Amino acid sequence: MVELSYRNKKLEKEAENIDELRRAYGKLVPPNLIVRRLNQISASQSIQDLWQLKQLHFHALEGRYKGYFAIDIKPRGKYRMIFRPLNGKREDLRTITQVEITELCSNYH
Repeated sequence: MVELSYRNKKLEKEAENIDELRRAYGKLVPPNLIVRRLNQISASQSIQDLWQLKQLHFHALEGRYKGYFAIDIKPRGKYRMIFRPLNGKREDLRTITQVEITELCSNYH
C-alpha cells in the first residue's frame, strides 16, 4: 500500500474530515471524489497502479511543480490532486510507495 503524508497539518485535517473538505473545496468539486482519490492512492501497491487507471489522467508535472505528479479529481475536470514521491525513482513508478499530498484540489493551469 502507498503511504500518504501531507504537506502540513491543515491539509491533513481537511483530508481526514468530510465536513472540512466540504467547507474548503465543496464549491469546486464534490468532497467524496477527493476522498475516493485519496483511497485509490493509499490502496495502490505503488503509484504505478495509478498510472494504469486511465480515468485519473496521471501525469508528471513540470515548471514550478517539477518532480511532482497529479491526478484528476473528477474525470476530465480542471481540478487535480498534486503529490510528490518520498521514496523510489521517478523513472520507475513501481518503486514509489510513499507520497506527500501537497494540494488536494488545484487548478494549476
